[in-house]
Amino acid sequence: MSPVAQGTSLSSLPRDAELFGSTFRETGDLAFIKRLIGELKQSPLTTRAAKLILSKVPSPGRESRKYGQKAVENFLYVSENVHLITLDKNVWKPSPYGVCWILLAPGYEELMSLRDKVFLLRHLLMIDSHNHGLWLTSILDSIAQEHGQTPVTTKRIVQCFIDNLGRHTTVRIKTATASHKVQQMLAWTATIGLVRNGPDGFFLSEEGNVAASLHERLLAEGYDAYRRKAGPIIAKVAILMEPALRRKGPLSEKMFEKSIKNTVSLIRGKLGSGRPVSIPSLRTVGCVQLLARGYEISDEEFDNRLIALTNKLFYKYSLQRSREPRQYPFPGVKAPRGSFYYFDAIES
Repeated sequence: MSPVAQGTSLSSLPRDAELFGSTFRETGDLAFIKRLIGELKQSPLTTRAAKLILSKVPSPGRESRKYGQKAVENFLYVSENVHLITLDKNVWKPSPYGVCWILLAPGYEELMSLRDKVFLLRHLLMIDSHNHGLWLTSILDSIAQEHGQTPVTTKRIVQCFIDNLGRHTTVRIKTATASHKVQQMLAWTATIGLVRNGPDGFFLSEEGNVAASLHERLLAEGYDAYRRKAGPIIAKVAILMEPALRRKGPLSEKMFEKSIKNTVSLIRGKLGSGRPVSIPSLRTVGCVQLLARGYEISDEEFDNRLIALTNKLFYKYSLQRSREPRQYPFPGVKAPRGSFYYFDAIES
């Protein structure tokens, strides 16, 4: 463990930390979660209706397996916990992030596309940052610390996970509870390609080693580190995932404006609406598209460029306020003139 990690003491995690939310070892099938989001996008459902209907829908992964109603209910709670769906007036529907995932990669194939993986890595790192790196990157870092040429067993990873929580916070967690959280995340990271699962345990892939390097920053600085540092890490992982990709140079103002116009057109076209676009959706779709092309863009840089664009070309683009303040997990942008939540393009 590095000096930074050793010297960091958080005392406690935020009360709304996702680590305290619903996790189940059986909910590792990301392909089914995506299918669930797609079904809810077509038709929002009550819990009862969702359990009945989605239990008849085969997963694109797991050999077209169908899940029972209790398992479907678990998938709903897990998807809500990681902000991919929401429960509004007893009806489940996709969150803005869930909608973004479907817009970016509409297919439901078992083998996920590069956009699927970039979206998921970026999204899970955002959540991990809110938990100060004590979930996703803690697991990756534990594997990196433990293995040389030897695979790391699930039991050992669970123990490292518990030890990390105890070392850096006052949180105490039972082994059975930790096992659910670790096994769910291991399944997700295997799907993304960050870990390799062998008969004797887990190895980090090269992509996983790169992602694990963010752990100390998240541990020390939380969400702020994600906003500043995650983008370049994700771009490096994307390049490793797609050999044909090459690292791109800095985005010019013209290229950034073009990417914004394309993103607004995509969102409006898919949603069939000409209304202003929420900044979390614009940021997510815009960043994922750029990262999947090898551009190293962070959330902080994206927001700063967006503010500069609207200041310079105010007759074409504008930032608009929301009636309610919006913070994590759906933050707007903060500018000298205040906080804003929507972006409007006269020419999209």
